[in-house]
Amino acid sequence: MQYPYQPLEPGLPEAPIIPVHLTRPDWQTPLLSTTIDAFLDTGSDCTLVPLAVISTLQLQVSRSTAIIQGIGGEAGQSIAAYLNLTIGDTTIRAVKVYGYSGELLNNQIILGRNVLNQCCIEFDGIHQKITFKAVIPQN
Repeated sequence: MQYPYQPLEPGLPEAPIIPVHLTRPDWQTPLLSTTIDAFLDTGSDCTLVPLAVISTLQLQVSRSTAIIQGIGGEAGQSIAAYLNLTIGDTTIRAVKVYGYSGELLNNQIILGRNVLNQCCIEFDGIHQKITFKAVIPQN
C-alpha cells in the first residue's frame, strides 16, 4: 500500500498522512465506524484521537487516564478508550487510544508507535510517499 505525503498548513512541509478506518472494538455493539486521516508520528508513544471520534463511535471510556505531553511541553489529562483500526485491508484490534481536543492537525488522528511498531513502513521523503510493506497486528 502506497500513499503520497499530504499538505498540513501553508509554509509547512508535506507530511505522512493516511486514511484509516475506525470501528468500535469487537465487544461493543452496535458496530459504528468512521474514516479519518491519520498523521504518522514516530515520535509519539501512543495514538491520539479527537474526542469527537470517541463520541461519534460511542466508545466506552476506560477508567485509566494519562497525562499527555507534547514536544512544546504542553501537558493535559487524557481519557483512554479502545477501538479497531484498519490500514488498507488489515485491522489491528483493540488499540488503546487517548482522546485529545482535536485542535491539533485539523482533527486528525496522531498514529503513534503503539500502532506503527506493528508495521513495516518506508518513509520516502525524497519522493514524498509512504509505503506499507506489512501490517502485522499483535492482538
